[in-house]
Amino acid sequence: VANPVSISFGQVLSPAAGYSQSASVILKEIGSSSETFTVTVNQAVSGAGLTVTAPTSVSVSAGGTTTLKVTMSLNAVLYGIYEGTIVLTSPATSIHIPYWMMLGNTAFPSNGLVDGAGFGKTVAPGDIASLFGTALSSNTGAGAAIIPLPFDINHTVVTINGKYTGIGTNEFPVPLFYTSAGQINFLMPSDLIVGQRPSPTVQVYFQGIESNSVISFSTPATSPGIFTSNGTAVVTHQSGALVTASSPATTGEIVTIYCAGLGATTPFVYAGDPGPIPPATTNANPTVSIGGTSAPVSFSGLTPLFAGLYQINATIAAGTPSGSPSISITIGGVTSNSSTTYIH
Repeated sequence: VANPVSISFGQVLSPAAGYSQSASVILKEIGSSSETFTVTVNQAVSGAGLTVTAPTSVSVSAGGTTTLKVTMSLNAVLYGIYEGTIVLTSPATSIHIPYWMMLGNTAFPSNGLVDGAGFGKTVAPGDIASLFGTALSSNTGAGAAIIPLPFDINHTVVTINGKYTGIGTNEFPVPLFYTSAGQINFLMPSDLIVGQRPSPTVQVYFQGIESNSVISFSTPATSPGIFTSNGTAVVTHQSGALVTASSPATTGEIVTIYCAGLGATTPFVYAGDPGPIPPATTNANPTVSIGGTSAPVSFSGLTPLFAGLYQINATIAAGTPSGSPSISITIGGVTSNSSTTYIH
């Protein structure tokens, strides 16, 4: 017999490389003859950087006891819940000793929730959001492979507890783009009520364990953010090619600005669903400023077949400064981040 019958390494708050912990199991032979066991470690949930070891064999004399030492060790930072079984096998007996451990403490700071496009500090219903913290998911980042977006990636679930149109107050999971140990990208529910009090909260569940952190956030009608790449706004020509220093936009050209957080649309589209065809348009009308010059807007709405992605089509007006002027958008009285674009 084994005592204890299972091993808990408990929660390791700082699971850094070089960490190790051992646990002992007392084996007692209650039969009239000695036994020699072959020992194997079966990692049901494993991770790169984690090893669980035990002697390859152990013997117990008749009526005697012996100690089996099991050691877990890390050679890299690792987060999550890991478990398996130590199996002892002899010609007469088979003993299974489960083990379990939780590495890290799922947590995020009060300022860890931001707009996923411009990284502003407010998020609107239907907005792409990013949450930064520790032990939010497994070390290996993973993205959504399907649309509609999934609610669970790598055993990570994010929920929003708040007031929903036609439902009232409830806690629901949100659609996920990407999860990793340090960052989660997700979509805010489109049916969250704007300006609600008390404020809604965001929570993370990793492998079924609730995070110690909770963030309260406001719900403005809009929270515009322009996507950027290497400090440059994600703006494209009508061909789909990026506007860059070597391929600038020209006066009179219609360009597409990719953004998030432009608020409610007609028709209504549930968060995580693809943008419809014909495209849903924003209920509020945006303005676009390029180098201080207004760029007339011909379309503002969700990009067809993409989840949560908005676009604005605008014309480069005469008199727009050439070179690398700044670009920003304003909608619902809220102005986005300012980024750089290129005009010839």
